[in-house]
Amino acid sequence: MRTNITFFCGVLLGFAALFAADTAVRRAPGFALPDSKMQIFDLADYRGKLVILEFMQTTCPHCAAFAGILNEVQQKYGERVAILAVANSAHDNSNTVAEYISGHQVHY
Repeated sequence: MRTNITFFCGVLLGFAALFAADTAVRRAPGFALPDSKMQIFDLADYRGKLVILEFMQTTCPHCAAFAGILNEVQQKYGERVAILAVANSAHDNSNTVAEYISGHQVHY
């Protein structure tokens, strides 16, 4: 049984390595989104940086906890990383996003 689990894990790691090697040469598809002040941000503007794309909702407790972690990442890596948080427009508007930013001291 242990041999089967080890083999299965090895196969999964092999597929993961193949997938990573295949996607390492591809670029992310381009897109542009407005921020809460309607300034447009284009993914191409961040070429050469590590981009963390977070899809969030202002009322989500997990997103609120993750905001602190992302603040730490931004502080540690500075200009080498770009963090883009995309709010769920079905539930959030510019007012709720502004409250979230100030309430969680978001700096990214």
